[in-house]
Amino acid sequence: MQIRRSLWITFAFSNASTVILFAVSLVLARILTPQEIGIFSLSSVVVTFACVFRDLGTSPYLIRKGELSDEDIGSVLGLTMFCAISLALALWFSRHLIAGYFGEPMIAEVIPILLVGFLMVPVANLMTSLLVRRLSAGRSAWVGMSGTAAYATVLLVLALNGFGPKAPAWANAANLAGNLLCLWVVMPKGFRMWPRLSGWGPPLRFSGGVVVSNLAGVCYNSLPEAAIGRMAGAHEVGLYSRANGTVSLFQQVVGPTINYNALPVIAKAYHEGPVAMVSMIAKSSELVTVLAWPIYVWIAMFAADIIAVLYGPTWASAAVLVPWLCLAAAARAPFLMIGAGLHAANQPFAAGVVTSIGLVTRLALVAVLGVSDLHLFVMLLVAADVLALAGWVYASRRYLDFGLRASIANQRRSAMVGLCCLVAALVMQVGLHAAHGPAWVNALASLAVIGLVWLASLLVFRHPFAEELRKIASKVRGT
Repeated sequence: MQIRRSLWITFAFSNASTVILFAVSLVLARILTPQEIGIFSLSSVVVTFACVFRDLGTSPYLIRKGELSDEDIGSVLGLTMFCAISLALALWFSRHLIAGYFGEPMIAEVIPILLVGFLMVPVANLMTSLLVRRLSAGRSAWVGMSGTAAYATVLLVLALNGFGPKAPAWANAANLAGNLLCLWVVMPKGFRMWPRLSGWGPPLRFSGGVVVSNLAGVCYNSLPEAAIGRMAGAHEVGLYSRANGTVSLFQQVVGPTINYNALPVIAKAYHEGPVAMVSMIAKSSELVTVLAWPIYVWIAMFAADIIAVLYGPTWASAAVLVPWLCLAAAARAPFLMIGAGLHAANQPFAAGVVTSIGLVTRLALVAVLGVSDLHLFVMLLVAADVLALAGWVYASRRYLDFGLRASIANQRRSAMVGLCCLVAALVMQVGLHAAHGPAWVNALASLAVIGLVWLASLLVFRHPFAEELRKIASKVRGT
């Protein structure tokens, strides 16, 4: 009951935040240019890379540890604060070198602003991890909303007043400040923490595999923007960032719910036994794909209309990249729970190795085939992502006893639902574009029809998600 309550609370509040951030992004797309968005993205890539060594995988350590004492909390805080201060100094002194590498002097001005939030994260992460450990979804939701409100307010005010790429950087700091203030309010009574310079051994021993996994993940995700920025410039980085952000609409809606609940829920199932954990991974994966695949179908088929409505004509060139990025995201969707499963099974190093395989595959294809334009580069990334899925298949079978045959069988109903939505999208695309209607009509009409087909398909193929919807409806009627 607590797990179900946590899921729906997280989903409701995270989507309230998503609606706010989404509205802000629509305004921002009409204020900042692709060049300015690209400068902020490149600055974020550098700071995000340093975040791996600042956090050292301490969040999973705190969440999955059996017994947690005040000394454990203090040791983690001392360790992460030491790393944060050291890395912040290194980034501060090297900011001009980084800006020179990408050929964008403004990066040297954006990085110090990002470091303001960078130094707040150790305290915020520690308190957030403790809330996640207790599945305190309600309190975590209010924390997220407070940060979102601060972020949106600062971002709009500064962007409208000509701060350019500095506006999202200051908004990021405001987000973390809002989170911290709310965390102090919602933490349980008697909560204490004080950084300790001892007891760093246990979190460091656990963090080895997590750091490898996180580092591989950050490099994997940051490679496109870093490579594009180096080879083509900030304008193309902005276009890629917008296309990737459009594809990430699903993650923005469902991702916070998955990220908040996956590890504690699967870790609990792991302690109950291997069968319980595999069952939990299989069920959650099936629920994720039946949501993800139809959404990616809609975004891919109507990318030009969606971008025109949401972001305006400035970003029209990004639409051609979206279908390829949707293909890669759809291929990865069945494996979203495998990473949490590996961490729960105390195999974080395996997750890092698998992600590293994907990174190496991306690098190899780009190095061998080269990049002549942005479109070709994205196509190579998709090819690398699909090839790298073999690593997740192996890790799932080797460490979680959840093989490819079982995974395919588990996704059969989701695939049928997705196929019905694809057929509906193809029919709608032909009909709507032949009518030459406005972009907003195409986007909304196609979404409505695909949504109805999705709902009908859930019932026809008796997908488990239909039962979840019935429970929600029963609860609403009961209230």
